Amino acid sequence: MIRELRHQKIIELVTQQQGITVQELTNYLKVSAMTIHRDLQLLEEQGIVQRVRGGVVTGTQKFKINSQKESCGYCGKACSPRTRLTLFSDSGETILACCVHCGMGLIQKGNDLKGGLGVDFLYETVVDLPGGYYLFQPQIKICCSPGVLVFADRQDAERMQQGFGGKLLNFEELLKSFGVHRDF
Repeated sequence: MIRELRHQKIIELVTQQQGITVQELTNYLKVSAMTIHRDLQLLEEQGIVQRVRGGVVTGTQKFKINSQKESCGYCGKACSPRTRLTLFSDSGETILACCVHCGMGLIQKGNDLKGGLGVDFLYETVVDLPGGYYLFQPQIKICCSPGVLVFADRQDAERMQQGFGGKLLNFEELLKSFGVHRDF
């Protein structure tokens, strides 16, 4: 599992449970305790988590564009767990977007953004943005406009498209649809 995906999963687990042990993280992520300790050290340096004896608890993260923990760094709305994006900068900061629309705005503005994760609309699993599939402007109102749903699996996106319309895009096509002309 790539480091950014592992970090996002750690953040999700810590947030959901308000704390977790190193052993639980190693079992869940199927990596060594040393890998977890290195990950936790980096996340603690960013203020996202606080290490405690044997584990980790939630920290006091400060977002680059918007300082409210669960607010969109672009429009300020609350970030729904089903539609939010988590973007990562070169400096190690994490920025939340309430939806793909706002995430594309942040990507357009943020030259130091290097990666990001979305949430599969059906299963609420983590999706690496460049590897995802996107249903652009379906007949489902989710947040900001134009609406976009994220999927990890192309077949799931196609089934959703059959029921709710919209245009199926890969990540490069999505960037172009929003007028984003930069590498991500």
